[in-house]
Formats: sequence, structure tokens, C-alpha cells
Amino acid sequence: MAQTAYSLTAAKWWYGITFSASAVVYPFLTIYFKLCGFSDSQVGFLFAVRPWLTAIMGNLWAGLADHLQIHWPLFIACYIVSSLVRFSISLTSSFPVALAVCVLTELFSPPVMILMDAATMAASAEVNQAYGRTRVWGAVGWGAVSPIGGWLVTNYGMRDGFYGYLILVIVGLIPSLLAPIQVLTDRCKEAKLAREAWQSASEPPPASLAAAAAVSEAACHLKSAPPDLVKASLGDGQQHIRIALPAEEADSDGDSVYESVAGTSPVMSAVSEYVAAESVLDGFTSDDSVPADSKPGKQWWRRILLNALEQLPLTCEPVLQAYNPHALQSSGAQTPARPQSAGTTEPDLPTEPAILYGDDAAVHSMSAVERVWAVVSRGEVAVFLVMAVMFGYGMGTIDSFMFIYLRELGGTEFLMGLCIATMCAAEAPVFHFAGPIFDTLGLPLTLHLVMFVYVLRLCLYGILSVFGTPWAVLPIELLHGVTFGCAWSAGTLNCSRIAPKGLEATTQALFNGLYMGVGLGLGAVVGGFIYDATNARIVFFAAAAVVATGWLLLGNESVL
Repeated sequence: MAQTAYSLTAAKWWYGITFSASAVVYPFLTIYFKLCGFSDSQVGFLFAVRPWLTAIMGNLWAGLADHLQIHWPLFIACYIVSSLVRFSISLTSSFPVALAVCVLTELFSPPVMILMDAATMAASAEVNQAYGRTRVWGAVGWGAVSPIGGWLVTNYGMRDGFYGYLILVIVGLIPSLLAPIQVLTDRCKEAKLAREAWQSASEPPPASLAAAAAVSEAACHLKSAPPDLVKASLGDGQQHIRIALPAEEADSDGDSVYESVAGTSPVMSAVSEYVAAESVLDGFTSDDSVPADSKPGKQWWRRILLNALEQLPLTCEPVLQAYNPHALQSSGAQTPARPQSAGTTEPDLPTEPAILYGDDAAVHSMSAVERVWAVVSRGEVAVFLVMAVMFGYGMGTIDSFMFIYLRELGGTEFLMGLCIATMCAAEAPVFHFAGPIFDTLGLPLTLHLVMFVYVLRLCLYGILSVFGTPWAVLPIELLHGVTFGCAWSAGTLNCSRIAPKGLEATTQALFNGLYMGVGLGLGAVVGGFIYDATNARIVFFAAAAVVATGWLLLGNESVL
């Protein structure tokens, strides 16, 4: 517990330092690219590379880290490589080279934030601490340093801004080494044990320990052991699981006759041994001697396993205990009895286990494509995801071209830094009071409000020149609290509300990818082509028209 709290402190420092480093450079990249002589469409394409590649590479890197259980080394390697490559942007002056550097940067940067966010959430849960208490330091660093970065770039040039970025990411390497990334690997190991237990129950239970030995991955051999003890290695070879075997399955001296030596699948071996013992306890000696209507089929065993898997996060021990809480005990620990349904010996089981996808356990093995289709085939979900693209389109237009527009109006990088600080100040209270806001307005009305304010904000950018000073942009930036704070919070919550049962994570991933990936990139690319052909005012008016059209066509409350 103390180690986890210590690592969360390191995570706070990491968020603050790395977001401060980004604030020195990233907001002003559009200005830098324009100074390099790139066209507006080229700038838009360079800014679209990040969200599009992030949407793809984030899932690939995360899957690789989970599969190989290399979260910490992958995090450190990608942090170093992506930071150095991003710094090399300062050495580019041609569009092909800049494009290659941006692509290379975004190939390695996505897992850095994904792994840190995931690890911070997991570690925060272990110490009963809100994730936002750690993550907020990123917003503090971003908002506080942006004006300083703007002042630095205004007075000393973009090249010095890149050097400031490099210094900060080097300092950020220290908390990177102490961050709670290892907790993800630990969770993967626990999940692997659960998967192995699930797979072990996919076959009909053998009728006796002899049958279990025949189908085990490794041989089970006769060996003298203390009574009622079957050993199951949990990786370190030190923890034992006790199974109370019936007398007919013990030798004449009262000793258990089998010891699991399953090697790579100790959970499967231990479970199969207990399944056999349970069938003997129930009086089932062979399939031939049991009436068809009284056999404990797959459905019964699946329901038992659902009850076990709902206990995640877990070790091997709770999985085995769930199979029979009365026959299993670990190292002498007392196992609490489960409540029994009236008139039956089966334990009460949850009807909606969170770990599985839907009522049918077969959905647990659905492919990624099947899961995505199960989500988007529902009308209300599909409409909501299209609205997420509209959110992203508006944000992509603002992020890519607002500072270029301000520079045309005579704004300095210091003003641009103040814009970012204003946006952070506006979104912080919205995130903090998101719950009361949703309780008062409801999710549908909140989403309608987001669409309206997006249209209003984009139109105000379009008429910014009539105010006579670029500083008039600062009050407009206060609307960011609604267009991002409310949009992100309400969208995330709405995902859990409208997602098909068990597909909440898939729905959330689609929302993130379409909002911060597809939509953001489209806003940058389309806005760039419009900018080349017309001017900044038309870019923002066109974006307002796109968002308004999407709102009118898709935003009826019946599907939100």
C-alpha cells in the first residue's frame, strides 16, 4: 500500500512535468510549420497524423504490452524515443521530412499516455484514491506553463522552446522510472489465471480424478501427500490450495493420491482435479450411470465460473474457491459460506457479471470486429458515435487553425499561451462539478448544450476580427469548459448508459477513437483545404455549419 502511494506521487510529478514540456512546444507547432513555409493544407495534414495514428497505434501497443507483459520497459522505451524524435522536429525545414518525423513520433508516443493513465487508475483504485487527484497535475502543468512557453517563443524563438522541451522531458525521466506501471503487469497475470480457469471449464467435467488425470496437460502421478491436500503452483511454487477429497478418492492410509504437476497451466490442473472431486461428491461415477436430465452440464459449470470471475481482481485462490466454497480452503484460511437459494444446493449467482459480454458466456470469445459490430448495430449508439465525430471535427478545427488565425490578427505567442491557460481554467470546474451538472440537466440536454455551444464558439471565432483586437479571444476560450469539459464527461458517461450489456469498454474505445481520432483529424485536414482556398473566417464558419448540420440531423433526444 505504501509503495503504491509512493508511486502515485511519482505519477503526479510525471504528469506535471511532461505536460509542462508539451506546453512549451505543442501549442505553437502550427506557427512553426507556417514559418517553415508550409501551406495551410499541409499544416492540417501534419496535425491529422497525430489523432489518426494514435487511434490505431494506441490499441496495437496496448495489446502488445498486455500480451507480452512488458508494460514498464515499453513505457520507458517509447517515452525516450518519442521525446527525442519530437525534439528533432526543430531540425526539419521541408514538408516530407516534417511528415516523416511526425509519423515516427506518433508511432511511439501513444502507449506512453495510455499506459500511464491505465496504471494510475489501477493504482488509485488500490489505495481508494480518485484518479483525478493525480491526473489533475497534468492540467496544472499544461495551463501554468503555456503562458511561459508563449513568452519564451515570442522573445527567443521557437528553437529555444524546443530546448526547453528537451530539458523538461529529461527531468521527467526520473518520475517515469518510479511510476506505477508495474501494476498493469500484475493485473495481466491475474487476468491470465482467470482465463485459464475459464478455459478449464469449457469442457464437460470429468467423472473422477482418474479422468482428470487423463485429460490434464501434464501427467498426474501417485504420490503420498498429507490428507485432503492437492497442490497447485501459483508461479512461485509456494502457495498451496487444499481440496477436501472424498474417502473413495484417497488411498488406504487416508492420503490424497494425486498431485498437480501441470506446469504452464496450474490453475487449469487444479480446477480439473476439483471438478472430478465434485462429481464424485455428487455421486456421479460415470456418464453411463447418470440420467441425462441430472448431469451437471456446461451451463451449470459456466454459471459457477461466472460467480468466480466476478471476484476479479483475483489470484488463483478465489477462482478455485468459487467452484466449491465448502471443499476448498487456502493454507488454512476460513472460507465464508455463500448464500443458498431456497430448495437448491446451488449458490445464488449474479445475473449480470461485469467481466463477461452479455448474458451469453459465448460472447466472451467474440472477436474485435464482432464486438464493434455489436455496438454500432444499435441505432442509438451509432447516432451517438457520429455525434462524437462532430465533437472531434470542431475541436480539430480549433486546435489546428486558431493560433494561425490569431497570428494573422496580430496576436503573439504569449497571448496564445494565455488562451490555453484560460481553457484549462474553464474546464477544471466543469470536470469537478460534472455530477451535479448532469443531475440538473440530464445527459441528453447536456449533449444538446455541447452541440449548441460548439456552434456558438466556432461562429465567434469567425467574427473575431470585428472586435478590433485579438485579445477578444480570451472570453471565447471560456466556452471550452462546455465544448470539452461537458462533452468529454457526458460522452464518457453516456457510453456506459447506452452500450450493449458487457460491451461498455468497446463503446468507450469507439467514442475515444472517433472523437479524438477520426473527428479531430477530419477537422484538421478539411479545415486546411478550406483555409488554402479561402480564409480563416470561412474555416470556422464552415466548421460551425458541419457541427450544426450533424446536430440537427442526429441530435433528437429519443436516441440520446
